Amino acid sequence: MKTIPFSYHLYHKPTKKHYYGIKYSSGFGPDDLWVRYFSSSKIIKSLISEYGKDSFIATVRKIFDTGEQAVLWEHRLLTRVKAAQREDWINRHNGNKKFHWSTPHSEKTKQKIKSKLTGLKRSNKTKQKMRDSAIIREEARRSSGWKMPVEDVKRRAELLRGVPRTTEMIAKMSASKTGTKRQYLPNGSYIMVKSQKDQ
Repeated sequence: MKTIPFSYHLYHKPTKKHYYGIKYSSGFGPDDLWVRYFSSSKIIKSLISEYGKDSFIATVRKIFDTGEQAVLWEHRLLTRVKAAQREDWINRHNGNKKFHWSTPHSEKTKQKIKSKLTGLKRSNKTKQKMRDSAIIREEARRSSGWKMPVEDVKRRAELLRGVPRTTEMIAKMSASKTGTKRQYLPNGSYIMVKSQKDQ
């Protein structure tokens, strides 16, 4: 079956909430919406289990030539309506091309990336700028409503549970936390940041 990327809107009648999504996986098209495709959202699936499929009004909104076009469109639309910050929207994030779109690198590309990074040395000033930028990105992402999926948290915990920690690993972990403190974000979560005097 031919793949036809598309975006769709769902309206949940009992809760009066909206959801906007896209589908670009192999073998799916607009005609499959609410026939054999019912969104990948776990919240939507939960609402279907509780209220039934008929509690939704499903509408195809736009058709695209490529999956990447669909991803970019979804990001623009959800950002414009600020879906993640609104109580009347089910979406937990405003979409992001990096969040959705992931094409595996070819071996040639991997080698090219590796050759550019091998032996690369960055100054302490550059490293600090990279750390600062990462903190700002993480804070913005979390304050916009993003949370790590429960499944990912559990999977990470399971992976770490059986990993023996060497004395060197423990020393590195301890050193990385020296001079840092918790900085709480609006949603109650926190990130570890260095105090201004240590930067």
